[in-house]
Amino acid sequence: MRSLHQQDKNLIWHPYTQHLVEPQPLVLKEQRGILYTTDGKEVLDLISSWWTTTHGHSHKN
Repeated sequence: MRSLHQQDKNLIWHPYTQHLVEPQPLVLKEQRGILYTTDGKEVLDLISSWWTTTHGHSHKN
């Protein structure tokens, strides 16, 4: 089973990642908010801080 750190690394593109160490995903095309990389992965085009600003943190009030 993959470690949580490896899953995080594979699934989230952190804004302060040292890009000299980690290769950036190369986007081939975009369609309706989904980015398609050259290695066949689909990536949602989101910014996590905007996502929580828009949708909140599930607080009822």
